[in-house]
Amino acid sequence: MCAAKRNQATTLGHPGVAVSFYYKGSVETGVVIEYNYRDVVVDPAFLQRILSTFHGRRVAGGFLMHKPPPDGFGAWIRDNSRYNSENLTPRHASRIAGILVAENYATSEIEHNAVFLNFNSQPR
Repeated sequence: MCAAKRNQATTLGHPGVAVSFYYKGSVETGVVIEYNYRDVVVDPAFLQRILSTFHGRRVAGGFLMHKPPPDGFGAWIRDNSRYNSENLTPRHASRIAGILVAENYATSEIEHNAVFLNFNSQPR
């Protein structure tokens, strides 16, 4: 993944809150999300687990660190990161969701102040 092309995506949410960020790789090959403090690896098998778990579903984003909704994407990422090579939090989930949307594996929408992810019903 080191020689992978650098891609740009945006976290999901209202325009004043969304943040652009860079990552290398893809959902198929795994990604390295670039942060100012260090890079975070998301393994391809973990990304496939996300896609199979949420296939055809609509789910709340739940990207809050301290109180993500228990059935939201952020809580799922936190609770299942044992299947990834490093621990992940609901904050990482916001960038993972942005990558999934950027690569057309999901779409997003905002209802009131909440972000929802719609996972494609057809495999890509």
